[in-house]
Amino acid sequence: MADFIYAIKEIVLRPGLDVITETPENYDEAIRKSPKRSEKWNVVRKDSKQLVTSLGTVQYRKTLFINKSTNFLRLPVLKIHSSLILTSLEKRFTANGEST
Repeated sequence: MADFIYAIKEIVLRPGLDVITETPENYDEAIRKSPKRSEKWNVVRKDSKQLVTSLGTVQYRKTLFINKSTNFLRLPVLKIHSSLILTSLEKRFTANGEST
């Protein structure tokens, strides 16, 4: 029975962990590819980040930028408001809870 419960837990948690991983990576990619961003910011590097959540540990990649005129370093994906992330999550699921 314990194996069955563990298998169900993995099936249920995996989509949540995938969303937690993909959401910041998708925003990071959009910022990185933005023509507006490239006017003032250069890409320095991409780092791996490990995040421990109540669903489990996830690993994602984030980009570090440097301002062309001030040399200020920034991780813009960290500045994204949680409501934008929640809106993104809502779009991923249909009314019956299935992933789109």
